[in-house]
Formats: sequence, structure tokens, C-alpha cells
Amino acid sequence: MKKIIAILISLVVFCSITPSITTAEDDDNNSCIYPMFGGDEEHSGVAQDHCIEDVSLLKKKWESKMPESDLIGVQSLVTAKGQIYTITEDLDFKKIRMHCLRSTDGKIIWSRQLDFPMLFSQMATSGEKIFYGDAMGMKCFSTKSGMPLWNYDVDISEVMQTIIYSPKPTIYNDQIYTTFGPGKIACFSLGGKIWLDKITSSPNYYSYSSPIISNNKLFVLMDNLYCLSPSNGRQIWSSFVGNGGTGLANISSYKDKIIASIEQRASNANYFANDDDEDKPTPNTVICVDQEKGKVLWKFKTEDDIFFGFAVDQDSNSVFFGCVDSKMYGLDVETGKEKWNLTLPERVIGSPTIFGKYILVGCYDNNLYCINKLSGKIAAKYETNGAVSTSPAVLDNMVIVSTIDNNIICFEGKSGPKPTSIDISPKNPTAFVNEKMQFEATVLDQDGKKIIGLQPVWKVDPPKYGTIDQFGVFLPAEKGNCTITASIGKLSASTNVEVYMKQPLEFTEILDFGEVEQDTTLTIQFTIKNPEPYEAKFKISTKSKWITFDPSSGKIDPENTITIKATANPESLEMDQIVTEKAELEYNYGEGEITIQVQKTYNPPPLLAPKEIELTGIKQGENIKKSFQIINQAKKEYKISCKSATPWLKVPGEEMIIPADNEATFEFEISTNGLALSKTHTGIIIVKWPKGELELPVKVEMVKDVTPPKITIDKIGDLVNQDSYVIMGSADETVTAKAIFGGIEINGKQNTPNTFAITVPLKPAPSKNVFKIEVIDESGNKTTADVVIINIAEKRVELSVGSQTMMVDGVEVQINPPPYIKGGTTMVPLRAIADAFGAEVNYDGKTKGISIKYGKIKITMVVNKTEAIINGKRVKVSPPPETHKSGRVTVPFRFIAEAFGAEITYDAATKSIILTKQIRP
Repeated sequence: MKKIIAILISLVVFCSITPSITTAEDDDNNSCIYPMFGGDEEHSGVAQDHCIEDVSLLKKKWESKMPESDLIGVQSLVTAKGQIYTITEDLDFKKIRMHCLRSTDGKIIWSRQLDFPMLFSQMATSGEKIFYGDAMGMKCFSTKSGMPLWNYDVDISEVMQTIIYSPKPTIYNDQIYTTFGPGKIACFSLGGKIWLDKITSSPNYYSYSSPIISNNKLFVLMDNLYCLSPSNGRQIWSSFVGNGGTGLANISSYKDKIIASIEQRASNANYFANDDDEDKPTPNTVICVDQEKGKVLWKFKTEDDIFFGFAVDQDSNSVFFGCVDSKMYGLDVETGKEKWNLTLPERVIGSPTIFGKYILVGCYDNNLYCINKLSGKIAAKYETNGAVSTSPAVLDNMVIVSTIDNNIICFEGKSGPKPTSIDISPKNPTAFVNEKMQFEATVLDQDGKKIIGLQPVWKVDPPKYGTIDQFGVFLPAEKGNCTITASIGKLSASTNVEVYMKQPLEFTEILDFGEVEQDTTLTIQFTIKNPEPYEAKFKISTKSKWITFDPSSGKIDPENTITIKATANPESLEMDQIVTEKAELEYNYGEGEITIQVQKTYNPPPLLAPKEIELTGIKQGENIKKSFQIINQAKKEYKISCKSATPWLKVPGEEMIIPADNEATFEFEISTNGLALSKTHTGIIIVKWPKGELELPVKVEMVKDVTPPKITIDKIGDLVNQDSYVIMGSADETVTAKAIFGGIEINGKQNTPNTFAITVPLKPAPSKNVFKIEVIDESGNKTTADVVIINIAEKRVELSVGSQTMMVDGVEVQINPPPYIKGGTTMVPLRAIADAFGAEVNYDGKTKGISIKYGKIKITMVVNKTEAIINGKRVKVSPPPETHKSGRVTVPFRFIAEAFGAEITYDAATKSIILTKQIRP
């Protein structure tokens, strides 16, 4: 049978191997309860050895078989207040029950049917509540009746994964911490959820291990080992401690270390893959990790899987664990070196439990073994009549285990000495935040004798002031007063602790003077802050004379700050050499170090190229753009800016950075307007650099201009009916312009110094207008040009059939009769059209002859005659002119328009007519 199937027959419902949780302070009547993994937030695996005088001399007290006959094995085992709790399941996952047994005889007190299997889970108790996780999430039941109190369900999409990786709670400070679905961890109060955070983005990573809390940090093993804040689940650090696959063992802590098991496979997502390799051993690596940063301190490889946890012993500085390869191991917890290994007849599944000088561990050979923790030798073994599938649980002087064939066996030992008093040392101490303090608890029996090896439960109240581990190591977290309590059941002792923020002085640790010029000194100010509520005395000393401090010693008031002046005088130092010096800062409760760095340098001023700028033959009106170079010869960058002290010399004022051994180009502009001719003018450009100013002279020789300006007149097209026009032009220099016609001069306007605009009047259209344009530069040089403007006369007549008005050049005129249609031709009154175009019309009433003169056009026609004469040529008129009933002569509009040479536009839809006639001069 494959190894994984063989193991799952005992683990199918996992917590038979994963121990459950209880908290020692929950038991008001019994002082001997091993809190096991979840109740022991550090997963130490250490039981109170005084409860049983000698675990090598146990005797079987009772054996109880659960009533269901087809159960695979006992799911979980936890003790509290004289009772034992367990969960059982059958092969079909139909009969899943939680049982409460009486510790004196193993009789069932109550039993509760559950809904879902609990693969890889564990139980926990606190007060009168019992907690566990299943496929649907977290459950809380009453320990008295087994009735459900509350539950928190997972996302339905995560149910199948949660069957395999059920939530495994750990109780700490009345809060429950558990992994929860893919890559998640949750924190619950005893009555509900506080927060739920996703700590890994990988969808395939779940945790077999329940979380642990140590030194006020929360640790969980998934694809990485994560260190989180217990208050909100926010990540402090993560460490890739393996190859992305976690082992099956719960992680444990020892002082400032984490002990974990890493499985040697590519991913924990395929742990239940059905392949031939499952028969082969699965090597594991036990790792020890530093809690502060997640650094791996040591590794130890095993030949097969480790189920399901470690026991860490302070007395011997050892970590103990069993393995599927049938071996028990004892390692040095500081180095990871093997102290001993013991080969047992069968595989070891459950975690070991430490009792004083012995280790109790169950084996699949149907025995519970008692092993000497120092030598690794078997001291005793106890027949269990079945493969042991749980870690040994403790209640008073009893040790309880369960077997894969559904038996719960109780062994009894002679009760150890009864503790009657506890003495804590040191008493009323002073502690400092983030500095560990060791507390010791001396426990005495009824005869006043010291009980050796008895380990109380330590507690900090209020919890916000720090954490204390199972070894009495207190790590303060916040300034204030708190109480440290050591308790064994109802027996307890306390001491007050005053926690201070013993923080070092806060100061600038590095003073970098950078480059200091020779023959100069440089002073830097920095502060020293005393964060403590008491006075601090300080002294700053150095071996070198080139650096001095003022003051170099003194007092700093409580929670106050002092300003120190550090002055560097590099005269004695080598040129261009970077010198580093250490100054010692000593104060009454500590010391520090200040690093000073300086470089003595000489940085010459920049060079100007050229050193002088001389411009000759410059004409007035020219705008000249030139440039010069600034060369940085220094070994550092320079910030350079330029300005002009002369109005006609313009320099951009922007600052420029020139890198070391580099150069930059600066531009400037000269405006010659107003500069006197036949004279040399001198301006100054001021160049500002970090240590001063340089001057660059600019000389400009002005000469008289004898060259007339070159001008360009903008193109002018034909105009229509205009009375004025703006002549536009430009020149190659600054000019003034005017237009001359008919003895009249019209001055132009300057849009820019080099452009002009002249508004001139035009003769009535049609007309030809000739202008002389005269352009003069600043030196009096003149250029002339003739400009001809053609002004075209345009006549526009608009009529509509049936309308008694018409538009003549935009003016409304009465028309009678209105245009009308005859035989498909539009007829219009002759005189109205002739008058609109300015034509002369004569009518002979006797002959009914009509003569029309329009410019050079002569037209004659007779009323009712279809023939007309235009400039001597006979043409047809259809229909012929006629006398309207109004007495006026009408003619076809197209005939008269074409005779006048007008363009015709006719809109048939609106029956409107437009006649247009342009007349050029």
C-alpha cells in the first residue's frame, strides 16, 4: 500500500495526529493541563513535569472505545476541566461526531453530530468554549452541552481546499489565530472575526501548520515563512526558507528562533497526487530561522516526513521530533547538530511531549514510549493495543492517547508534589522597550521544598506592554507600567514592571562637508535629541584637529534637543583627497559614532570665450544675435547665470548648470535702435558663478546705412465696389511707409518695425487706381514702387415672380407690373430693368417701337414683334414684347439680361431671378 494511503488511514481526519488546543488558565480546578499546540502559542511541546512524579512508571487506568464501530480513528484529543474532547469519523465521512468524555473513567458525557470532515485540523478550548475548523470554516461549541455558539464560513469556492487544509486555531491573549483558505490568515475574538488577510498571492499555497505567536510577532508557514503583526496581520517580513513546499509539522519557537519543517517537493499543491512516487520516502528539512529578519540559521535533513510538530526543551537546549522513517531525533537547538537518534519498530506520527527528563511519544507499533531526553534511550514503554495517532495529552496525573482503531487509553502515574507558592525574581524591576528581560519562578511544595523543573504559565497584563514566552523571557513593547504573572492553575504570583523607552540619543550619524575650498572653512549644524524623560550628559571627541565641535560637551534636558556646530578647516589636508574621520559621541547610558567626510579642493573661476566681443560695420535697426562660451575648468559643477548692465544688450536670465570639465553656450541679443551712428558703443555682460562675478565686454561699431530697403508688396486682386483698401508690405529692415496719389500723401502704420499698412481711398467703381508707395529706412534710404488697384463695378438685380418689389444692389425698389410667366417664359417690365442697370429707354407710342441704349449696346424692338436688332444684328424675341394691362411694356427677362451681358441665375423652386453684371474700368 502506498505510504500516503497508509498514513491517511490514520490521518484521513487529521487532528488525530495534530494535537489540539487548550489554555492552562482556563482550568480553575486543575493545575496539571498540557495546553498542547494551540493553547501553547509557541508550540513548545513542554508539559508540567510535576503533575506526575515519574512518567517512566505509568499504569493503565482505563480504556474506552467509541460506540461507532466503523470509525477510522480518533480525530482530535484535548483535555480541560476534568474532561476529554475528541472528534471521530467513519470511512464514508457520514458519522462525524464530537465527544466529551469524563476523565475519571472515560465515559461519554455528551456527543454531537458534525457536518463536515476535519482533515488536517485541530481543536482548541478556552473557558466554556471549544473551537475547531472544518471544510466550511471556523466553529465554536459549548463545552458543557456541545451546542453550537457561532461559526464563520469560508468562501464557497474554497470549500474543497479547506477540507484538506482546515483552519487550525492557536489561542493567544483571548484571540484565535488560524490559517483560513488559500493564502489567508484570520484572527477571531472568542466571539467572532477581527480581521482576515491574504498574505500570499499564490492560489495553490495553504498551510498545514497552525500559527504561532512569539515575542509579540505572528508567524505562519505557507509558500514562505511569514512574520506578521498580531494586531492587524500586516506583514513585517517574509523569508523563502524552502522550495515553495511546506512540511506537515506545526512550526515551533524557541526564544528568538523559529523551528519548521520543509518538505522536499516542488509544490504543496500536489501532496495527494496519485502517482508511483508516493511509495517513496519524502525527505524533509528541519530549519531554524531567526525571528528578527527571517535568516536561516541551520538546516537538518531527514529521510522522510515529519508529523506533526516539535518539542523544544530549554533545559537541554534541544528540539525533539519523530519521523515516518521510524526515528526519534534530538538536535541541538542552537546549532542543529544531532545529539542522538533512536530507531523505533514503526513510524512515529504524533508529536512528542516533554515531561522533565523524559519524552513521551506514541508509535505505530502499538506502544507509548518513554525516552530519556538526554541520552535518547528508552526508559519504558506502555502497551496501547493499537497504533498511537495523537500526541500524549495530560490532565492531572493522567496521560491520554488515542489509537487508530478508535480507542482512547488513559495511563495514570503517581501525583507529583503539589505546588503551594510561587516566588518571582527579579521583583519590581525596571525594563526597557525592545530589551529582553529574564524572569525566574521558584515553585515550592507544601513542605517548602523547591519543585524542580516546574514551568508556570507566564502572562503580561495589559498585553500591550509586551510578550513573555514559556521560559519567562519578557520583551517589552511599550512604555508604561505592567504586571508579570506566573501561574499554575489557581496558584499565581505577580510583580510590577516599569517599562522605559531607553532609546539612544538621536543624532546625525554622517556629516558630509563635501568639497571645501583651500583657505576657507565650512560649518554644518546638526542636532542631538534626547528622547528620554531624564537628563543626558554627552561628550564629542575626535583625534583630528581639522574638525571641531561647538559645544563639544554638555547636558541635554529630558526630551529636548541641542544644536551642535561642526566646523571643518582642511588647511592641513592633502589637495583633492577625500578624508574620513570618526568622532566618538559618549553619553551617560550609551555611545555612538559620527562619521565626518571632507575633500579639500581648489576650483578656479570659469573661462569666457571669447574674452571680449567686438562687432563692426553694424547698421542701425539691425537686431543681432550672438553667443559666447563659458568653460568650467573645475572638478565640480557650477551654477552659472548671466545678466546685462546695458539696456541695448539683452541676456536670458535663466540659471544653467555646467558639469565639471565641461562648457556651455550662452546667447545674447543686441538691439541697435537708438544707437548713434559712426560711433563705437560698449556694453557689459556680467557672468555670475558660485564664488563671484566675471565681466564680458561687448563692443558695437555703428556705421551709416546707404543701402535702400528691399520691400515686398502683398499681392492685390481685383476689388468689387470698394471705396478704400489697405496696402500691406514688408521690408528687410525697420522702415516707415506712405502712399502718394494726386499730390496727396497718406502715411502708413507699422504693425512691426519691418512691416507696414497704408489705407488708401479708391475712385468709384469701375475705376483704375494708381498709387506710388514710398518706403524709408532709419538711415533715410528710400525705395518706391507703383501699386495699381482695379475696382470693378458690379450691378446685381434680384426679382421674384409675382413680387411687386425687387432688390437693386441691395436696395428695395417697387416694380409694376410684377414678373409673371407667359407660355413658360418669365416676363419683366422693361423700364424697371433698364432703370436698374442705368440704361436709356425711348418708346414711340405711334409705332410702338422701343430703343434702348446701355453703354455701347443699342437695342431696338417693336411691341408684339418677334424680331429685335442688337448692335445691328437681328435676333429673335420669344415671346415678343407686349403691353401689359397696366400699360407698361414687358419683355422676356432672359432676352434683356443676355442683351445687357448680365449673368443669369434662376431658381425654379422659388421662381426667383438674379441678374449680375460686372463692369471693369
